[in-house]
Amino acid sequence: MIRRKILSLAWPAVCEMMLYMLLDFVDVAFVGRLGAQSLAAVGLGAQIYFSILFIFCALSAGATALIARAVGAKDPEKAGKTAGHALSLAVLIGIAVTVSVYLFTDVVVGLFRFEAGVRQLAAVYIKTTGSVAAFGMVLFISNGIFRGAGLTKIPFYIAALTNVVNIAGDYVLIFGKCGFPALGVRGAAIATASAQVTGCVVMVVLLISGATMVRVRPGYFFRFRDRELTGVILKLSAPAGIEEAVMNLGRLLGSFMLAGLGTVPFAAHQVILTAESLSYMPGLRFCGCCYQSCGTESRCTQT
Repeated sequence: MIRRKILSLAWPAVCEMMLYMLLDFVDVAFVGRLGAQSLAAVGLGAQIYFSILFIFCALSAGATALIARAVGAKDPEKAGKTAGHALSLAVLIGIAVTVSVYLFTDVVVGLFRFEAGVRQLAAVYIKTTGSVAAFGMVLFISNGIFRGAGLTKIPFYIAALTNVVNIAGDYVLIFGKCGFPALGVRGAAIATASAQVTGCVVMVVLLISGATMVRVRPGYFFRFRDRELTGVILKLSAPAGIEEAVMNLGRLLGSFMLAGLGTVPFAAHQVILTAESLSYMPGLRFCGCCYQSCGTESRCTQT
């Protein structure tokens, strides 16, 4: 029984992770045709931006745990309020990330020992994708909300949609197809940003419409009077955020040292990292689903 439950939750989550990995493969494949400078710039820009974003996306850890508990207790109102709190925090944090990106990107990118052209392109990528940080935050937090409710197929379908948008955007905007100008690195960033906005909009519509067991009523947004709930979400999410921060700091330090070897070695390293992710990323998602399944199952049997 539990084994079937784990597998039913895990296969969409593993497929979702594979689709997000496909985004990286497509970006590397398309941008790589522009040369080592562009590939190094996108690799650096994506690493800096998503490192910042994913630290705060650890907020979904607390939301996932609380929503799994509420669903197990058959309390949809508590699940909706928790989701509303988490999404409201995601929007506020996303706005703060956008402001920080525009204020500090040039300084941070300047720390890496690349030629001016790579640093300039990396800054363009970060500022373009960072302009929709709030949408990205809401998208990733929504993924956690649906996983907490055991609805792992929804994030999988959204990942498929974002892949379509990103791949089409990359092809059209990087190389200038279908009457669009060839934007190169900026085009790759716009495609990524467009995919996140699209996925976010669909997620929010699903949550507000009540199409699933987790319904976020408009009145649940930006209502922080329940400070205890907000505090619990942040308390549960803090360890995951610290873990993510430590891991990403290590990756950024490694990139900082690799930058000293030059643009071509750094670009080659980005290609290898993308290929290497096939060996461990699906397993991480499967382990997460095992924990989620066992936790939800135990709560359900207690109610």
